[in-house]
Parts: sequence; structure tokens; C-alpha cells
Amino acid sequence: MNPSIIKTIPSQKRSVNFTPPRPKAIAFGGVLMTNSDVFEQRFHSSIFSRNFARPGCGAFTPDVEQRNCQGEREEVRQIYAGKGFSGSELEYVVRLITSDRRRWIATMMAEEYGLPTEIRSAWIAGAATFAAFLVCGLIPLLPYILGASQSFLFSAVLTGAIFFLIGSVKSRWSTDSWLSSGLTTFLIGGSAAALAYLAGVILKSVVP
Repeated sequence: MNPSIIKTIPSQKRSVNFTPPRPKAIAFGGVLMTNSDVFEQRFHSSIFSRNFARPGCGAFTPDVEQRNCQGEREEVRQIYAGKGFSGSELEYVVRLITSDRRRWIATMMAEEYGLPTEIRSAWIAGAATFAAFLVCGLIPLLPYILGASQSFLFSAVLTGAIFFLIGSVKSRWSTDSWLSSGLTTFLIGGSAAALAYLAGVILKSVVP
């Protein structure tokens, strides 16, 4: 390339050493996250449906009833005894849970397998994941899309703001304050972003 042509390129343009991801890459990442969420919700739903389809107590002969259903009730009793219930309160809780088959199964799924008690729609969960990933992923790219000067600096600020906002909103479902939750997410997300950027710099210096 002619050196005289290089001199005519503004120094700011030549000093850029960061290539932002394309919107297509953000969308593709959103699709991957959506697929993961959809499959997870379908898996939870299949486990619940499979257990709900099994014959319930009262559908067995007396000897099988004694072996199976009493054993399941004893599991519920042990679970809530471990939570501090005892005596008549414990027996009341066991009767309350085991009196409704759906409640019984949901309780056992949550306590034994750590599954949520409410099964969300797989497609609604997937759509929410895709929308959140797309919006949060595109906002840091706005300075590049709009052609702003100091795009990297503005992008870093927007990224930090997004992390803080996500953490603050997350505090609605936790005991942490909005400030504490926002700062925690900001520090964790910012550290991950910094490490990813550092990895990119290292790879760029190694790979020609």
C-alpha cells in the first residue's frame, strides 16, 4: 500500500484496535440462549408430566398402597421435619400437602430435584430470553452503529450501566437492596467483560 495514502487516514481511525460484534452475532447468540431456555423448560415440564401420569395413591391394592404411598408420605414428613416442623404441626403439613396430588408432586419435584414448583411456558420463556439478550446485547453497540466518536469508551459505559440496571431489577426477587444487587452484578459482569477483552487482545497478538 502507498505510504502517502496511509498518511491521509485520520490517526483516530487507524488507532482503533477493537472490533465490536455484529448485530447478526448478537442475534445468533440470542437464538442459542433461547434454545437452551426452551429445552430446559420442556425438560422440567416432561418430568412433572411423567410423575403426574404415574398411578396415584388409591389406585393400588392395599399392600402396594402401604409400601408406596406411605413411603412417599414419610419422605414429605422427613423433609418438613428437617425444616423445623414437629408434632401436630408436622402432621398437619403432611396431610395438607398429600391431600392434593398436584401439590404433592410439585413439592417433591422442588424438594428432591430442585425444580420450580410452577412450570413456565417454554415458548414464553424462550421469547423473553431472546428479547432480553437482544436488547442488552445491542445497547453497547449503539455508539458504533451511530458512528459516535470515542465509541469504545461510550460502549464500555453503556455496558456497565446495563449490568447495574439488571442487578438493580434483580433485587426485586432477593433480599439485597437495589444498590447492593446492582453493584454486585456490575462488578461481576464488568470483570467478565474485562477478561473477555483481555483474552481478545492476547489472541490478537498471538494470531497473525
